[in-house]
Amino acid sequence: MITFKNITNAEYKDTLQQMIKAHYRELYGENWEVKNFFQRMKDSRSFSTFRTERDMSELFKKSIYGTVAYGIFKDEDLIGFVLLDVLNSTNKKLEVETYGQMYQLYIKPEYRFQGKDQELFISVLNNYLDEYFLKHGVNEVLTELPDDIKYLIECGKALGFSQVKESKNDSGISTSLWQKKI
Repeated sequence: MITFKNITNAEYKDTLQQMIKAHYRELYGENWEVKNFFQRMKDSRSFSTFRTERDMSELFKKSIYGTVAYGIFKDEDLIGFVLLDVLNSTNKKLEVETYGQMYQLYIKPEYRFQGKDQELFISVLNNYLDEYFLKHGVNEVLTELPDDIKYLIECGKALGFSQVKESKNDSGISTSLWQKKI
């Protein structure tokens, strides 16, 4: 059974930090632009550490965006996390628009779902995300997905996200902005 639990607390802090770092290492490790293998590995580890520390600061020290971490549990095992934001921006007409963001989604490699298990996971995650954002008055959700991590692209499509545009984030990794209407 798949369940979600807010893990923005001291009990899960170390485990969450390890998973966030694993996510960034997966993202930046193989596709780093530096040609020299040893320099690329050194830089990916330090950049992954930097991004992890930034996220942990947002979650536990000084929240700028109100990011909340939800653990994804399969029975009693913590198998991944999703970081969620509810953000406000001002448009050209000076109107405040509220939208949601699925900031990060990570599933430990040994738990990445296939077949019917994936369909069940996507259904549960989709229901959870929709309920969470509707409860916060949000009907549009954005996410940025790395183009080279296939399971995240598959999850995004299955969750009802559609690609809006391609971009490169601050690391030079190719990503795409995806959007979902609830």
